[in-house]
Amino acid sequence: GDLHANATWGASQAGIAKAVTEALLDGTLPAEAEDEWAIVTANWVNPACDDLDAVYLNNYNACRTAIRAALACKPERAQLADVAGQIANPFYTPKA
Repeated sequence: GDLHANATWGASQAGIAKAVTEALLDGTLPAEAEDEWAIVTANWVNPACDDLDAVYLNNYNACRTAIRAALACKPERAQLADVAGQIANPFYTPKA
């Protein structure tokens, strides 16, 4: 409904925008990121959400964490290999 739409297109995107802006302004992202990089996010909001402030904060924190991890080249290839067989999604299970 309207709450989920507001959470997805409002609170979630605002949290992500704040995280990216702060990362640029505080030097977490290098200066060239401003004009030469693109940040792509795929944000999913639980349809049962009932707290826009929590959605905002969760997306802000997740994006800040993701930016720091990406710049630190995390996770490393060996870490990915260790968990490759555990990758799952509650909305899809491959047949093979």
